[in-house]
Amino acid sequence: MLTTEWVVDGDAALLLRQWGDECVVYNSVSGDTHLLNALGGVALTSLLQAPATADGLAQRVASQLGFEADEALLETIGTLLGDFERIGLIRQHPLQ
Repeated sequence: MLTTEWVVDGDAALLLRQWGDECVVYNSVSGDTHLLNALGGVALTSLLQAPATADGLAQRVASQLGFEADEALLETIGTLLGDFERIGLIRQHPLQ
């Protein structure tokens, strides 16, 4: 079975700043700036520190924010990962 790990795109030079419940991320390669909510900021910061599977990222985010890593959080993380990939912040890396 092939599992996907999510990694920050190596070409993306990201700068993050957090203010309260918001996070701004600037991609110096594309010139794009994105506004993230607190959950998105924590998830992206976590991926900057180390790649993760969707389940692993949900566990790390839940632990950091004091949430329960339930199906709703996993679904939200899945949506975030798709959004991050679509805007060029992260990419999938197959694990064997």
